[in-house]
Amino acid sequence: MKEEWLELLTRSLDEDLSAEERMRLNTALATHDWLREEQKKLLQMRVLLGQWQPEANPSFADGVMQAIGQEQSQEGTALFVRLFPKVAVACALFFMIGLSTIYLSEGSLSTDAIIGLEDWSVEDVYSMTDTE
Repeated sequence: MKEEWLELLTRSLDEDLSAEERMRLNTALATHDWLREEQKKLLQMRVLLGQWQPEANPSFADGVMQAIGQEQSQEGTALFVRLFPKVAVACALFFMIGLSTIYLSEGSLSTDAIIGLEDWSVEDVYSMTDTE
């Protein structure tokens, strides 16, 4: 019952209660000293909060804009750090698949097979570079 009266009391400060609820709250306030004390504290707190004015801080806007700038500069770095492992794994897989394909088609993983010069002779290379 105590919780119900506290709930009615706090609601009465922010909204209109129905006639029945108002009557129950008034009866409880007339009957219980602790509830009247609670009402008094809540009303005092409401007055104090209504009078409270935060101090103006002229550098507040500058600080917010500076924090936003720092956040934006860190977003690119954070994105790189988050994506790096995924990109590295994808590159490693691509590299392994490429080497496997070369091995299966050429039968070896020699340097010439990897760069595609296995079937070329020195004369073929010379004729490709000779422009005259």
